[in-house]
Amino acid sequence: MRSNWSIGVWGLLAAIVSPPSLAALQQGGATLSGRVLDAGGDPIERARVTVGEAGRFAFTDAEGRFQITDLARREYTVAVQRIGFHPTTRRVQLADNAVLDVVLEPSVVQLPAVQVSATPLATAYLDAPQPVSSVDATL
Repeated sequence: MRSNWSIGVWGLLAAIVSPPSLAALQQGGATLSGRVLDAGGDPIERARVTVGEAGRFAFTDAEGRFQITDLARREYTVAVQRIGFHPTTRRVQLADNAVLDVVLEPSVVQLPAVQVSATPLATAYLDAPQPVSSVDATL
């Protein structure tokens, strides 16, 4: 009985002390973080940072910072986008933790004209005397 116990203890110690395999290192634990700024150096809030191969994303905070944790250690394509700016992509080799700072260039977003009319009384959508359109804005 004692010899089985000592073999179990030595086996446990060997598992704790031995270095992790390459497959274990690639499984996860790495972090990608950074900032998204405009051309003037000001932070861009609510930019979407997407790690394509991992299917993960994060939005930047008020200071333009983002963080995506528990990624496998490998190379990724990272896409950054925000309405009003040209989207960009970068290749990032993630070994342990990587910092990616991105500067987005502004783009002109031109929307069609909007006509607004009103009546003194409530009118049902289908009874309106003029053509009616509905606009749905999603982010």
